[in-house]
Amino acid sequence: MPQTGAYVIGSPLPAEERLRAYKDAGFDFVCCGIERIAEGITPELCDRIGLGFENVHLSGAKTNFIWSEGEIGDAVCRRYCREIEAMSDMGIHTGIIHVTWGKSVMPEPPGEIGFARYEAIRETAARRGFTVCVENSIFPGHFYSVLDRFDVPEFAHCFDCGHWNAFAKEHDFFGKYGHRVAATHIHDNDGAHDLHILPFDGTIDWEALAARFAANPFTREKICSESGGPKTLSFAGKTAEEIASMLSCMRVAADPEMMKVSDGAVTFYGGIGYAEFVYGNESYSISGDSHRRVSGDRSDCRCCYSPVKQMTPSPKFCLNYESGKFEWIERDGFSWDQGDYVVFWDDSEYRREEEEERRKEEDRREAEEKKRRRREDEEEE
Repeated sequence: MPQTGAYVIGSPLPAEERLRAYKDAGFDFVCCGIERIAEGITPELCDRIGLGFENVHLSGAKTNFIWSEGEIGDAVCRRYCREIEAMSDMGIHTGIIHVTWGKSVMPEPPGEIGFARYEAIRETAARRGFTVCVENSIFPGHFYSVLDRFDVPEFAHCFDCGHWNAFAKEHDFFGKYGHRVAATHIHDNDGAHDLHILPFDGTIDWEALAARFAANPFTREKICSESGGPKTLSFAGKTAEEIASMLSCMRVAADPEMMKVSDGAVTFYGGIGYAEFVYGNESYSISGDSHRRVSGDRSDCRCCYSPVKQMTPSPKFCLNYESGKFEWIERDGFSWDQGDYVVFWDDSEYRREEEEERRKEEDRREAEEKKRRRREDEEEE
């Protein structure tokens, strides 16, 4: 059996409690987006719990501008270099990047401006002993251009089977760059939308893909899920019937508890807790014959009906400066209305909420410190 890992999903739960859910579910390692580092998901904490820490997904906002002249593209390049330096300082030596990000702004064709910036990123990675794993996404031409131009030790491939299934199934990324794979993103979808649902719940032919994974030296030994957790996704302007028909091709559509549709939206895994979802995330195998989907009979799942609080995303109605409209936007900048990440938006509601949580945490720690001192005084007496 290969080592299995997963991306740590967001939650109000403390970092240690989240990581212990992955450890208890049987994972060997975790990965995370760079925003999770600030939440306390670190190699040091993973080591203390007994989990490996495999890689970090570097930030992607405005990456399409890396192919264009101007300060925005230069700033994106500098950001990637700073993130590589910061992560390597923490002992993280593998990072995932996109060469394009979304399609709200179409990227310029691959060219020397972009290649010069990726050369600067390569040089930073070389100095830091860092491996940059290039992930396949929406625009195959840009992806090919970077991996072909930079056939060097610093640049490897992160194969994302969900992106392949949704955006470019006619392209054999794994066949062309399988010898350079150093990371995987395992998740499922309907073949048209980047849903990030659990393996075996969408339309991917897992038996065929598992056979390819088993024949590859890297994926034979190590695979990593990037299922996004319980979520509600917007399909603005569509009725519940239209959404149900559109997604009826997926296996999870047969389970109304795990996929609930309404006018303009669909919710996946909304009725389950954090630990239960983590356990379902772990229940896949390289052979494809011993998985247990979250949807379906969960009577033998040791995480079922866990007292751990349920984790569901809670977007806020925020002003998107780019569109000039108020939209439902998640904390990481994903706009339900746009179906894409946005950069220039008013996150003051989140910051106020976070400041309140910070004050509560400080009050809690202060109260605990007072109790500790009181106990010490009583012991001295």
